[in-house]
Amino acid sequence: MAESKASYQHVEHTFEPVFDAGSRVLILGTFPSVKSREQNFYYGHPQNRFWKVLASLTKEKLPQTVEDKKAMLLKHHIAVWDVVQSCDIVGSSDSSIKNVVPAKLNLILDHSRVSKICANGDKACKLYQKYCQADTKREIIKLPSTSPANAAYSLERLTELWGEMIFDGKEDKKMAFERAKEHLKQFGLEDHVMVFETSSATVDLAAKAVGCEPARIAKTLSFKVGDDCVLIVAAGDARIDNHKYKEQFHTKAKMLSFDEVEELTGHAVGGVCPFGVKEGVKVYLDASLKRFDLVYPACGSSNSAVRLTPEELERACGQAEWIDVCK
Repeated sequence: MAESKASYQHVEHTFEPVFDAGSRVLILGTFPSVKSREQNFYYGHPQNRFWKVLASLTKEKLPQTVEDKKAMLLKHHIAVWDVVQSCDIVGSSDSSIKNVVPAKLNLILDHSRVSKICANGDKACKLYQKYCQADTKREIIKLPSTSPANAAYSLERLTELWGEMIFDGKEDKKMAFERAKEHLKQFGLEDHVMVFETSSATVDLAAKAVGCEPARIAKTLSFKVGDDCVLIVAAGDARIDNHKYKEQFHTKAKMLSFDEVEELTGHAVGGVCPFGVKEGVKVYLDASLKRFDLVYPACGSSNSAVRLTPEELERACGQAEWIDVCK
């Protein structure tokens, strides 16, 4: 049933953005929820996972007070604001937002080192694109929402994806990229490497950077099997079939945690690939890739890919075994 006109309120954003001259990443929400407005600070709903995700990624203790939250953000060069300065809204319902007056984001962009703008969820992304992008002339990266309404994403998965898309780790990633490229050189495939100016950290971002359908992105999934680290390279649209996985490995599928990925594979989340991995890592290729003449795995960084036939991929993975564990 449609909301009645009487249930709408015109609401102003009443608290300041968090940033300083050293801020490098700007994370934008839509508009403060009722709980946030009551607390006069961002992400006040107790079930919103924003602060848990950032605490995990920055390896900080979960902040409890507003001052602790501000200190954590500024310490790690993260700015936070919302797209909307004022609007008509029903309660906390993002979908009800209308009569938008956008925030003047250049207040942050002109007085900081922000080089990356991220949206906390699809609605924030769309509002930014509609009301702000023409003014800022900057692209935005859409992150999965930390809202409790986004139940499809576990806290672990949110943390993994946010880490892929907002944190750089440039020196480590450069080393991992060079190691992967050197590995490919052994097979005469180094000239197949593609480097992008934009992120390729997720299947959708990689497909956009390459200019191909998402299914052709050869994503590398990392698992723990007993004491071993196992990588499975699969098509971008494939998902692990738990029954097939258990038949293959005789155990339930258990993905590596965000912190374990780089430690065990040698590649950071967002750039995991089967090339130049740590000794002892076992690589498998999923049958979902065989339907394509060309596929595009990463090359050890979150802004790269390698153009390979399935046969070249098999060769570059040391004649890795083909398995069928996806659906």
